[in-house]
Amino acid sequence: MSQHAVREQLAAQAAVVEKIRQYFAAQGVLSVETASIRPYGITDPSVCNMRAVDEAGDPAGYLQFSPEFAMKQLISTGSGDIYQICRAYRAGEQGRLHRAEFRILEWYRTGFNHHQMMDDVEQLLTSLLDKQTWSRQPYAELFSSIVKFDPHSASNEQLSALASQS
Repeated sequence: MSQHAVREQLAAQAAVVEKIRQYFAAQGVLSVETASIRPYGITDPSVCNMRAVDEAGDPAGYLQFSPEFAMKQLISTGSGDIYQICRAYRAGEQGRLHRAEFRILEWYRTGFNHHQMMDDVEQLLTSLLDKQTWSRQPYAELFSSIVKFDPHSASNEQLSALASQS
């Protein structure tokens, strides 16, 4: 990749981050920054924690796999609406579609129901993308139209068979 192409890619990434910041600033959502190293890992069996070590190789904590828990602590202490763009780390998920280190956007709106959150996502995406119209479909309806059965009433055997086809 040429230096010019690298510069263009960096500029495009910076522009997206700036648009995200502008969107949340206009909404009165506070930008926060939480620690990347936490004293404990996550017990979610589907996520592999990444351990941080000091120069001597001694444990220093765990790199955050998501800012979720730290941000929920802030919400519980009365922070109000908050967002964060930060690095997150996950071991064991490397590949074409996964990286051990990646940038994540996480935000929380106090008092929002799921419909208001969908509106918020739509408004954010509209501010980032050159698209003005969006459609929404209930999960079960979309699932049924693609795989031809209702995921809420499907048996474990049906779901297992579908998963093995992928």
